[in-house]
Amino acid sequence: MPNSVLGGARPRRATVLMLAALVAVPAAATRPSAAEAVGTGAPSQGVVLPQDPAEADLGRAVGSLDALVKTQRVEADVAAKSVAGARARLEAADTAVAEAEHRLDALVAKSGVAAPGFLGAASTERPRSEDRPRPPRSQPAPAGQPALPLPLNVDAALVERFDEARDRLAVEARKRADAEAVAKEQARRAADERAEADAATARRAEFLEDAQQRLAEELDEAAASGDRGRQAEMKARHDEVIAMIEAPARAAAARKAKAEAAANGKAEAAALRPGPIGSPTRTFPAVRCPAGGAITVDGSLAHNLNALIRSAWRDGINLCGGGYRDPRQQIRLRVQNCGSSDYAVWRKPSGSCSPPTAIPGTSMHEHGLAVDFRCAGRGMPSRSGPCFGWMAAHAGAFGFFNLPSEPWHWSTSGS
Repeated sequence: MPNSVLGGARPRRATVLMLAALVAVPAAATRPSAAEAVGTGAPSQGVVLPQDPAEADLGRAVGSLDALVKTQRVEADVAAKSVAGARARLEAADTAVAEAEHRLDALVAKSGVAAPGFLGAASTERPRSEDRPRPPRSQPAPAGQPALPLPLNVDAALVERFDEARDRLAVEARKRADAEAVAKEQARRAADERAEADAATARRAEFLEDAQQRLAEELDEAAASGDRGRQAEMKARHDEVIAMIEAPARAAAARKAKAEAAANGKAEAAALRPGPIGSPTRTFPAVRCPAGGAITVDGSLAHNLNALIRSAWRDGINLCGGGYRDPRQQIRLRVQNCGSSDYAVWRKPSGSCSPPTAIPGTSMHEHGLAVDFRCAGRGMPSRSGPCFGWMAAHAGAFGFFNLPSEPWHWSTSGS
């Protein structure tokens, strides 16, 4: 194999990118700017503004300015989105270049060409990745330059793979340079569009401020001369200009309110959407009821219970109730509903109590996994009312199931 296989030195990444940047970049799509569209160099001079606000059709003039501002704002938004896309493509190109360099570095390490003795260098310091030489394509050694011998473990297949990796890096570097050029052009265009929109907005404000001042002067003159008709006309025009000046702020407030309403609507929709019920958390948050009061349950149920009672509220069903109770509360309920004897508290079947009450230690309430619902502040003693009907139709979607012997009792397991 010829000595010249190792005659070249690997270019640094910056050099590769700089050379690639010199390659002709495809021209970015061009379109006339808003200023060019109206036939002048200044963005708002294409709109002819009246000299005398006291006699002109101010609504028409400002309407033309408003239309121009709106168009330029839309163009600025489109340009900003183009910048975001160009930056994303540039990031992807950076990743591709880094991957190509990594492949090339791996082949350099495998070939062993970085060994100091092989390079004929006196230093034993390992070269940086950017500076390590690599075997180029086979070509005659330059005249008068001694050829370096190949290490025995570098074969033709490895050299071919190296050439492919090097070519791939060059291709990715060219693509990266193209992406960078496009990103810069898009950023320049976006800045131009913003500047044009800002200039038109400033021209509008300046025109209206001048009109307000001149109309105020006309109004004062009419008042001084006692011309009531002229005074009324100038007052109406002055009020019209004030409304035009305040219009952008009102529109911005309306947009903000609309956005907030949409965000609140999405948040409310998410709050009403049931989710999966996980394992018990052994924490016991209180879920507030829309009409007042709260239900304490295990944290795993909190979201779905909130969604359930608020969905019911939207449908005209007022639900609240009781959830978690500690063992001492359960014992007190057994005494109240079943009797005070040891048998009544600890062994008497729950169905023999009035109302039915679980034996302490067996109730889902003691784990915060059950709710005894109340309907409109009262109990839910039967299956015939609207509250039970709503629960029967919807509660299962939220992970709540009824205990057949107790219309009011709903839990994650129906027990």
